[in-house]
Amino acid sequence: MSLDSMNPNPLWVASGHKKTIDVFKKLEGNFIFRIWGDDGCKDCRDQLPEFASVLHAAGVDNSRIKQHLVERLPEGKKKGELVSEYGISRIPTIVIEQEPDEVSKDKKFTPIELARYVECEDIPAADYLAHLIIFHLSKQDKIL
Repeated sequence: MSLDSMNPNPLWVASGHKKTIDVFKKLEGNFIFRIWGDDGCKDCRDQLPEFASVLHAAGVDNSRIKQHLVERLPEGKKKGELVSEYGISRIPTIVIEQEPDEVSKDKKFTPIELARYVECEDIPAADYLAHLIIFHLSKQDKIL
């Protein structure tokens, strides 16, 4: 199921986000973007359309974007696909994972979490994740 809030914002202007878009453009095809949200959630409606706009501007293939609908339960609990496996307690939450390349797919391989955005951060999701990606890859001597 897809989230309506993951439709790009038609008023969003890419020229103001060139650096962030460039970071996402450089992620190769074995990166997966997992998004947990609920269209009834104000934070999701506020934050996810801009994130979707960055993914679209960066040319990220839709097959690499995994959307997970979350049901909000009483007492702040969450229910939905992979919620407990990924420790989702707030929405939206966005996780960028690096999946195995073709050579290592035969071996048991757990995707590596490269970056995580949780709705309580002070800057937009795409900008926050771009900073984490740059930091993570620079530690691997893969400076973007």
